[in-house]
Order: sequence, then structure tokens, then C-alpha cells
Amino acid sequence: MADEKKWKGGRLGPFGIGRRLEGVEPELGRLYEAHHVKTGAPAVVLVPGRSMDWEPEESWQVRVSSNEAPAYVALEVERGPASGTLPELARMFDLITSALERVERSVQARGHLTGQPVGRVKLYVGRARRLLRSWRWRAAAGLALVTLGAGLWLLLSGAGSGGQHVAHGVALEALSQADAPGLISTYNPETGVIAYPMPAKPFRNQAVAPCKSKWDEVEINGGCWLEQPRRPPCNEVQAEHRGKCYMPVAKDRGPRESQSIQP
Repeated sequence: MADEKKWKGGRLGPFGIGRRLEGVEPELGRLYEAHHVKTGAPAVVLVPGRSMDWEPEESWQVRVSSNEAPAYVALEVERGPASGTLPELARMFDLITSALERVERSVQARGHLTGQPVGRVKLYVGRARRLLRSWRWRAAAGLALVTLGAGLWLLLSGAGSGGQHVAHGVALEALSQADAPGLISTYNPETGVIAYPMPAKPFRNQAVAPCKSKWDEVEINGGCWLEQPRRPPCNEVQAEHRGKCYMPVAKDRGPRESQSIQP
């Protein structure tokens, strides 16, 4: 069953986990404040204890609602297993009901469940705090910032001196919405100065699909590229993609010049 160690925050399914609600016996499990990560709606999440003689064998997603006038209680199945059984569904309600009965007089539980949905900003802040508590994420974020700073510094420092531009990792994604540091034209090929893996999106000044196949342009990630004769390892002015080297095609291709030799 679930790990009995103290919860350090995080996410279970579509729910972001918050503070633990006191009053539930360890044998029954641990009850937590939670919010739906997309809607921000308040919820509670019960992690069954190891001593429980039951654990979920089916995945259900249901919505329970009640109305004052006219009076009714409704159960709506949003998603249920094709081979689902009603006893299994009933046991699921028995378990969460038992947990709620333990905290029915809790001011903390009432305030949480009757509160307004968490706004997106607060939801993202809470998610960011949980990530920052992980040393792995702190290390990854530090490395990403260093990589981004180095890529942007090389881009800016080389713009006025003709230096080479290098962009890797996170810096590559940031630059995908900027102008390409070097382009090649299908009517007058020139050597650009780029060195990065294939970007996820076209550059702002790059030709986009539909590409001109008669000019040997190929579409990759929505942008138009020219395959280069060289094979990996590509040199420092080419983008490598699936064992080939490419250069981005300029958005303003200009007039097509004749390549034939006139008699």
C-alpha cells in the first residue's frame, strides 16, 4: 500500500497535495487538503494505510452533487472501467466517507472544502514551491539558467563582431521565437553561423510550411530547411537532425536565379 513516510508535498494524479488533515487514524490512512491542478477546485485526497485490508482495484472518476430545492442527490460517472463493479464503487465511497466523518468537526477541513477555487497564479506558485523543495529541480533549474545565459550572451556578443552563435538546451527553446542568427537562401545559398540541435519551432525570419520541394526544401517542425551534403558530426554552422545536417531557409527567399549555363 502507500508509503507511510511523511508526505513532503507533490502531486497525486490530477491533484496537488497540501497540508495533512489531523484526526484520521493511521490504520485508515492519511487525509490531505488538495486542489485540482487544472481547475484549482478544493478537494481532499485519502492515501489508505498499509493495515487496510482493501485497496482500489479499479479506476473510477465520479461526481456527486446535491440540490436543496428541488431536493435530490446525484451520482455522475465521468469515467469508469468497462469491467467495473458496483461493490467496488461502493467501497470507494465507504472509505472516503469514513475519513470525512473523522474530520467533520475540523475547522481546517471545513474552511478548505468550502473555500473558493485556487487561482491559477497561486496554483502555479504552489507548484513551483514544491518543485524548489527538490534538490534535483534546483540543480536542473540552475543548469538551465546558466545554459540560457551563456547562449544569449554568445548570441548578443557575436551579433556585432561576426562571432559564432551557439545555442543549446533551454537556450534553444528561448531562441526559437527570435530571429535565426544565420540563414541560407534557396536561390543564393550562403553559409550561416549556427550550431544547435533542430529547434522545436521555426525562427521568426525563417520560411515556414508549405515548403518548396522543387527547390529541395524540406519541412521539419513547421519550418523549411535545406539538407546539407555533410553528414554528422555536423560542423559548427549546421543544425543536426536524425543523422543529417540542415540550414534554415530565409523567409524572404527573393527571386529565383537561374542555375543553368547559357550558351
